[in-house]
Amino acid sequence: MITKLVNVRYEDGKRIATQEVAHSKSDDLFTLANLQRRLESILSLIAEPPAGYDAARLEAEKADIVKEMELIEGYIAGYDTQEETA
Repeated sequence: MITKLVNVRYEDGKRIATQEVAHSKSDDLFTLANLQRRLESILSLIAEPPAGYDAARLEAEKADIVKEMELIEGYIAGYDTQEETA
């Protein structure tokens, strides 16, 4: 991942920086692998929740991870489309 500062401006007493971030396919694959590990951990907790764990919170966290995985999988699919048209 490469981050490039594009612009800095000041507004309402705050500094606002605009950045351009370039991700590689391997960056996205690494992110997906980390999400898969997090999902495995959550699924284990859901299957056998320790005393005091909130099942609704675990299900919400699972849903968030699945949603993020779908987003990253879409990014990865985009690389394949780009390679086919090149």
